[in-house]
Amino acid sequence: MDVNYKRLSDSLGNLILVGEVVNEKAYPVYYVKVTARFYNANGDFLATEYTYTYLTKTEAGVVNPFKLYLTNPPATIPRFAPRGRGIVAGGSVRRPC
Repeated sequence: MDVNYKRLSDSLGNLILVGEVVNEKAYPVYYVKVTARFYNANGDFLATEYTYTYLTKTEAGVVNPFKLYLTNPPATIPRFAPRGRGIVAGGSVRRPC
């Protein structure tokens, strides 16, 4: 899975990650879970949050959007995206019966 995202915030100070997951497998995947891990500038773990993509089924080669909220984020999360380990996507492969 490949994940592309944009980091935003709302008027309440919550952190929002908006993006899409690309299914790079040769078959559809279902219930794709997107997990975000947040680190400070020193690489220390601060928080984690997860969500699922909007669509239950993600066909091969297709993008599936997601929106993840981190409410009350730690003040020490850097303004820039974490170094390559900010978001990890995984999907359970369940073939329809």
